[in-house]
Amino acid sequence: LKVQAPSRAVQPRRTKPEAYQAFLQGNYFLHQNIRGIAKSMEWFRRAVELDPNQAAAYAGLAEALVFAGIYDFRPPAGAYIEARGMAQKALELDESNAEAHNALADVKKSLDWDFPGADREYRTALQLSPSHLITRLWYADSLSRRERHEEALAESAYAVKLDPVSALSHNNRAMLFWRARRYDEAIEEAATSLE
Repeated sequence: LKVQAPSRAVQPRRTKPEAYQAFLQGNYFLHQNIRGIAKSMEWFRRAVELDPNQAAAYAGLAEALVFAGIYDFRPPAGAYIEARGMAQKALELDESNAEAHNALADVKKSLDWDFPGADREYRTALQLSPSHLITRLWYADSLSRRERHEEALAESAYAVKLDPVSALSHNNRAMLFWRARRYDEAIEEAATSLE
């Protein structure tokens, strides 16, 4: 898949330090798995309030909303609909934002059941940011749900290489092994995640 270069060059722009700090806090909590999702949404919302032109904050909020839908912190349909809006806003501000493409991919997969569209968005996100951990994990999940287990496990292995101490990566890998009926490996990964 080739991604078209953005039609307009994205110019570096200044952001308010308070907004950037709020974005960093949101990102920190986003990677804390279940325990951090509510806090990450609060911080990303604060970042958007402080600087409504910060694409990364909208994209982070979109990913946090997807997690809120996955973990039933909010009714999934509402969470995914709001996530779509936040991802689209991020892409209006910066069409090369990988996190926004990732969130949009998961909305297409989970709400729209549009797997080809989701695959395109995941691949776009990975082309824009090959080391984006959450994209790797969500794309692996999408592949696994369609019983494309070897592809899913390859994505997951790459995620573990990116962040070998991420509980989120090992938890995802455990689930993928379980779906592939490789139960001993699933138990091993789950134990690593807990550790």
